[in-house]
Amino acid sequence: MKRNPLKRNLLKRNLLKRKLEPHELFPFLELQGRFLGLADPGMYALERSSPVPPEVLPEIVRDFWVSESSGQLSSGFYLLEGGTVQDLFIGDEADFLELMVQTCAEQPELALPTGYLNPRIRAQLERLLPPLGFEPDEDVLYHLPLFGAVPHSEPDSEPAPELLAWTEALEAQFQAAFQSHRPAHALPWDVLQHTSGGGFFPDGWRLEPRTQSLIGINRPLRPRAGNDHTYTVVTLVGEISVQKALLGDALERLSLLAPDGLLQVHARRAWHAFYESWGFTALERFPFYTWTKKP
Repeated sequence: MKRNPLKRNLLKRNLLKRKLEPHELFPFLELQGRFLGLADPGMYALERSSPVPPEVLPEIVRDFWVSESSGQLSSGFYLLEGGTVQDLFIGDEADFLELMVQTCAEQPELALPTGYLNPRIRAQLERLLPPLGFEPDEDVLYHLPLFGAVPHSEPDSEPAPELLAWTEALEAQFQAAFQSHRPAHALPWDVLQHTSGGGFFPDGWRLEPRTQSLIGINRPLRPRAGNDHTYTVVTLVGEISVQKALLGDALERLSLLAPDGLLQVHARRAWHAFYESWGFTALERFPFYTWTKKP
């Protein structure tokens, strides 16, 4: 079997992949500002770095990964827990590719959002990432007015699966299921509990035991104009029959809780036909590249 020549050549370079040092945050952000094509990269770096207290700088920079060539930062990014790549900076393409090769060797999966990048950078990534095994995808935001919404029904050959409601006694089981299905761009369960400003509440979640599939409803953080509430549904599921049961349960609960509200859900491109069949409308699309380690 032939080896990937791109990967073979990269690994011979032996560039240094390391974490960003606290004193390098401003220079890194300035380099990133130039890469993004901003009119004033220095101001961009100042606005992002100046609010950071010196005592928390080591914590802030611990998830920045950079490549170094001849003592200079040549490429880098911020790696969120779960494998999402943000704050991208590509100074030298070969250095960036080696940085990605080494990161792929250490992570089970990666997601690299591209919607915030300009067309020049998106074209650059379209050329660089596929040879490393990255595939294009998109996260689509769908919405459905709850007024008059009814669970989608059609004849099924199988009985509806059993759904378990979250309880404190089942907390460990829900966390394990969430972790096993969580995509690279989603935050871990315990992080959501502490960072979503009250929007995430575990008692809004249901678990299908056989497939360990999950669905959750996040409360709205504030009322929106023209609507009493906007609820966000988070689904982590692989089978259509289970998806139907979970989504039907969510609609039934929300139609009683907030009949004049809106239901939102983020889903990958492959689920487009499914959500359209339930009456959902696509509002926004967020493109990204995804990579998964092969067994």
